[in-house]
Amino acid sequence: MSARVIFHIDLNAFYATAAQIEDPSLKGKPVAICRNSRGAVVTTASYEARAFGVKSAMPLAVALQKCPELVVVDPDFSLYRRLSDQFIEYIKTISPIVEVLSIDECFVDVTKQIKQFKRPLDLAVKIQNDLKEIHQLSCSIGVAPNRFLAKMASDFKKPMGISVLRKREVKQKLWPLPIESFYGIGKVTQAKLKDIGIYTIGDLACCDTHKLEPILHNQTHTLKERANGNDSSILETDTEVKSISASNSLFSGVTDYEELISVLYEQCQDIHNKCKKHELMGQTLTVSVGFNQEKSTSTSKRYESGLYHLNDIYEGALTLFDGYDLDEMVTFVSTGLNNLIPYVEEDEIFNLFNYNNVDHSVSDIITKINSLFDTDVVKKASDEND
Repeated sequence: MSARVIFHIDLNAFYATAAQIEDPSLKGKPVAICRNSRGAVVTTASYEARAFGVKSAMPLAVALQKCPELVVVDPDFSLYRRLSDQFIEYIKTISPIVEVLSIDECFVDVTKQIKQFKRPLDLAVKIQNDLKEIHQLSCSIGVAPNRFLAKMASDFKKPMGISVLRKREVKQKLWPLPIESFYGIGKVTQAKLKDIGIYTIGDLACCDTHKLEPILHNQTHTLKERANGNDSSILETDTEVKSISASNSLFSGVTDYEELISVLYEQCQDIHNKCKKHELMGQTLTVSVGFNQEKSTSTSKRYESGLYHLNDIYEGALTLFDGYDLDEMVTFVSTGLNNLIPYVEEDEIFNLFNYNNVDHSVSDIITKINSLFDTDVVKKASDEND
């Protein structure tokens, strides 16, 4: 059986590119996506701005010192979602086996499709050209026989790079990379690995398993295998919607309440739009908040009748969010609906105290309810005794 061919497609400087698409006058200019307020930090920067040394998580004041001509643009999450949907819809025309990893990246299995091209990398070139010409989006593509290697390869060359990483090239191309670049290992774990002398991916690949277990625990075998170029995980392409959520990483942190609830509202809008698209409503609402990149916590509330409308979702999310003690920098916010059920349009009969603003007899109300369910689900107690 031939090896799989997996592409990891990563949109370059996505938020900044989106701003330049929305306002063509920004093309070619140094752009930073950032709340233009005191103490703000850069979310992301265009490549023109990066040439001046402007980076993600950099304080805006420092960024402006490095690049006085920097154009600061407020985040627009509805724009990002719209462009992201267009991106994924296009990729699904290439292959139906797509795993969406985040708003600006995905995996796609092209094992079958790549055989239609004379040269294997022609498909990657086609994807790059189509995204650029049709959607004005630039991307880097990692090509490999599994998810992990494809993800690592896409970082080799940016922007508009195409990089191949074969298993036989792991020692040469992967092992020299610093442990910080290992996809799937966080900062806390990286620091612990350095404490035992693991500074590169090669160090991890060659390290004794027993030495790693106190740090990596049940992930020891998986991560050691990936460091050696092996990854048997399959793409998660289940199309059944099991939850609806939206999240934002806030990089260096935010403490301004108005800015935080603005992010929360954008997430609720995104969730409501997805509810409409899939004709679903959710019975459990969850809000998660992360602090200082290290710790996060979640709180939930159940709504038996379900949440669907934007105002209801936002009101519930705001109530949960206001339960948090925001005395630390908030670095992550997520809102989600679970326990999804089909959306049923509300009927005025369910407000039994205001049925068409007219007084109705008990018999009228019972008749109306039974007509909705097309069966005698409600009866008067006196009828039961007849």
